[in-house]
Amino acid sequence: MKAAFELAQRDGAAGLTMRRLGEELKVDATTLYRLFRDRDELLLAVHDHATAVELEEIGEVPDSEHWQDTLRRIADRIWATAVRSPAIAALTFARTTGGPAERRMVELILETFARSGLSREATVRYYRVFADATLGLAGQVAVLATLAPEIQAKDAASWTRIHAHLPDPSIRRPAPRSRS
Repeated sequence: MKAAFELAQRDGAAGLTMRRLGEELKVDATTLYRLFRDRDELLLAVHDHATAVELEEIGEVPDSEHWQDTLRRIADRIWATAVRSPAIAALTFARTTGGPAERRMVELILETFARSGLSREATVRYYRVFADATLGLAGQVAVLATLAPEIQAKDAASWTRIHAHLPDPSIRRPAPRSRS
């Protein structure tokens, strides 16, 4: 996993092939097919490895830590993974690995929301919102980071060129008072 992770970081997700990984490990690529059915299964395993690294970085959650602080640390680690491994994150942020690290992360987030005092039903809903928002934002930064620098600059400039001249959105304006 470590070699596959490093290969994807160095050469991008397109560089993560069974042949290239075999070359890195100095083994025949057919050996890897005994471990992984195909490249997609390898990619999901790499993503689960990245989640395991996130869990290591989060470490133990002290009983005294406020549940919101735990969620912030989880979100920070997911974001950090997207920034340091954009090629992997861009391809996998919306995927389900089913691996052991992903299961541990899901349990950690659910346990964290449960510490807030939410009902079981609300815990599941808030988990989903947290996961979708965190992974979606991390995925967005990862996808943008995989673009060529000139495309990134063009995209950043378009925000200033297009959106800076638009009027304030109506959400910022106070609603008119009704006359009762």
